Amino acid sequence: MIGFEALIRWFHPELGLISPNEFIPVAEDTGLIVDIGEWVLLTACVKLLKWHKDGYDHLTMSVNISLRQFIQGDLPATVAKILSITRLEPAYLELEITESMTLHADHAITTIDKLKKLA
Repeated sequence: MIGFEALIRWFHPELGLISPNEFIPVAEDTGLIVDIGEWVLLTACVKLLKWHKDGYDHLTMSVNISLRQFIQGDLPATVAKILSITRLEPAYLELEITESMTLHADHAITTIDKLKKLA
């Protein structure tokens, strides 16, 4: 085993398990995905640090980034803040982006360049 992928799930106390296919589009449409994405990123980094401290210090964590997070949020600043808070080495964090994010070529290049500088 070399790493993990952070996946979000929602367990509602009355409705039970709600599929990401149901709540992610709503979060995207309302803009809440930016805050949710930051929480997922922080939570994933904290969990990975625990595993590192438990002796599994070779593991990596992959986190999906939403289009809205990539375009609207200041992703490089968010990642830098979370890496600073958690003191996680950037090499252990992988950010997954989709092809649709590169349709905004100038923004994508600028954002990716800023992210690369964090390493």
